[in-house]
Amino acid sequence: MILYIKNMVCPRCVLAVERVLNDNNIPFERVEIGAVHLLDIAPAHRVILENALAQIGLEIINERAQNICQQVKNILVDVLYKRKNHLIINLSEHLSNLLHLNYHYISYLFATVEKTTIEKYFIQQKIQYVQSLLLDSNLTISQIAWELNYSSVAHLSQQFKQHTGLTPSQFRKSLPPVPPQNSIKDSPNSINN
Repeated sequence: MILYIKNMVCPRCVLAVERVLNDNNIPFERVEIGAVHLLDIAPAHRVILENALAQIGLEIINERAQNICQQVKNILVDVLYKRKNHLIINLSEHLSNLLHLNYHYISYLFATVEKTTIEKYFIQQKIQYVQSLLLDSNLTISQIAWELNYSSVAHLSQQFKQHTGLTPSQFRKSLPPVPPQNSIKDSPNSINN
């Protein structure tokens, strides 16, 4: 049995859902972005799961249209985070092939339910990913542009500024400095020979 989960769009969400399942003794096969694979779930456990997910901003999707939209989001996030040829593949064909549905239908459904286009959603996810890379990595803006298959740093900067009001450089400069981490060698508990 697969339960699709709304708003579950990153690897951290997977860990949070696994924690909810384990804390509530709900057996599961696996958790992936946007979905939980369960062996079975009793109605009482489902209510417990729905309430626990709601506390962390997630919810189980019950309608077919919402399920399809969540699957689209999961596919797009998967393509983005795995970064393997996501610019080389044709997203519309990729979505059609994986969902076994006509792309025009997928696109219409997504726009109707989510109030945005698939392309705009994908760009929004890319910008959020750029923000996390600027926060959590030492990658240069050029490296980030290359990693995410932007045609140029200028294209990344323009799209980033459109969505955040700042260029990637301005965004990075606005962050508090991260203190350097001590190496094991510099640790007060290390043994010096």
